[in-house]
Amino acid sequence: MENLKNLKAVDDKEFLISRQKEVINYIESQIKPSGYMKASHNYLYYIPMWFRDSSFTSISLTHNAKFFEKNNDKEDEEKAKDASTRLLNFMWKSVNNFSQNMEKAINLPYEHPAFNNTMLTHVPARINEDGKMGWHRGNNLMESDDPVDHLDFNQSLWLKQFDSVPLLIIATNEYIKNFGIDEKIGESLHKITKLLPLMINYMNKIYVTPCSNAWEMDTNQIHAYDVAAIYSGMENALELVKYFKKELNEEYSIKKLKKLKDILNARDIENCLEEKNKAEIELCLKAINMANNEKINNIDENEILKNMDNIDKFLKNHFIRNNILYKAKDVFKNDGTFKNGPVFEVDSEEIFIFTRFKPPSATKTVQNKTMEKIETDLFDGNVLPIRFLGDKYFFGGRWPLLGLEAANWYIQNNKKENAEKIINYITEKYLLNSNKIPEQELVNPASKDDPDKFFEKNNSNIIDDLAWSESAYADVLSEYLKSLNLEQDEQENKKKHDLKIYKRES
Repeated sequence: MENLKNLKAVDDKEFLISRQKEVINYIESQIKPSGYMKASHNYLYYIPMWFRDSSFTSISLTHNAKFFEKNNDKEDEEKAKDASTRLLNFMWKSVNNFSQNMEKAINLPYEHPAFNNTMLTHVPARINEDGKMGWHRGNNLMESDDPVDHLDFNQSLWLKQFDSVPLLIIATNEYIKNFGIDEKIGESLHKITKLLPLMINYMNKIYVTPCSNAWEMDTNQIHAYDVAAIYSGMENALELVKYFKKELNEEYSIKKLKKLKDILNARDIENCLEEKNKAEIELCLKAINMANNEKINNIDENEILKNMDNIDKFLKNHFIRNNILYKAKDVFKNDGTFKNGPVFEVDSEEIFIFTRFKPPSATKTVQNKTMEKIETDLFDGNVLPIRFLGDKYFFGGRWPLLGLEAANWYIQNNKKENAEKIINYITEKYLLNSNKIPEQELVNPASKDDPDKFFEKNNSNIIDDLAWSESAYADVLSEYLKSLNLEQDEQENKKKHDLKIYKRES
């Protein structure tokens, strides 16, 4: 691709499609047959699998699969669908390991120390290949992260990130909306229908409490990003509930399935999934879903709507001032009551609120005013943004995935040239001779200091290959190419319309 170095990428649609496919192939190669995906396959600190990174990667793969389907590219469609569902299936198996944690959180009062100060009552941000909490960081330069070596195991609140559960629900619903319950996602159907009621109650409990933000920091604060993610998690859960009530009840009617319980008798229907006979596995799945669907049918949809309204009001009351959505709020005054008002700063993680989560309080006016502040404070005349003012991680470099998410917002808001600038920059800087996109780049970074010496420990290199960055690129390309196709369709329809008028007048 050496001869393309002077190319303006967005001027060559076929070139972008080739980049899209190669990056998707590269992402797919990083997902094991089990569905396990390291956050970065070549950075030892990122050996674990993050629910967040993998959920966004699944969403990207789903969007690209739909793009390929519409373009009659069956081979690439199936490849992207398979990779997306491998991620989802592994995450549903893993989140099932934390069902008791969620139950404890729901039943404990807010003021109980075990609710606030332990990971034994929450779903962690990251997991290992066994689907358990992802402690291992895999780098001898960093102290052991095994809980048995830590007296403060119950205090490791940087792992308490409240976007894990809602993002898994969002990614799952995104797949089902596009492709229904097919054979690929069917593997997780019994866990989805079993856990969804629990996850809804868990999200409704936690959104008013502090957690770590998307950067594993500021554990004493409630973050706008997390509150909005939970709003969207509720909204997507509601869509799944409606789907299950309609589709599963029609497909697996009680009359058809009553015999299954007799067939299975007292056998453990979860264990029967290990049977090799495909027909029997299908019977087991149907029986499990019939049982779980009783729980789904008992979910009050109006109660979810009421909860969504409360979450949105909480976001509006505590984070929005002068039409700017600020990043966080501190939690308590000295007398134990809530502090009023936000921390008057923005964070690039908020872009996801506007592109993905879309709570009603994030009106167009709020989006525009907040994005203006993000552009001023965090882009500061650069193509890519820093995460937040004062960032010192790898000197507070600029993050391609956050710039690419901003490009998504620009596409959604008819600011195509802004999106093209970012797409061109990433494509021409990183993807002419490679499929790797870094986590950050040291271009006018936020700080001159890297106090924890992450850069030095990484042989004086940035993290040069991040699966989330690559999935963000593939996702924005699918949206950008889709917008080009829509423009082309509109132009062709206009030509046909004008031709009809011309013929009529002739």
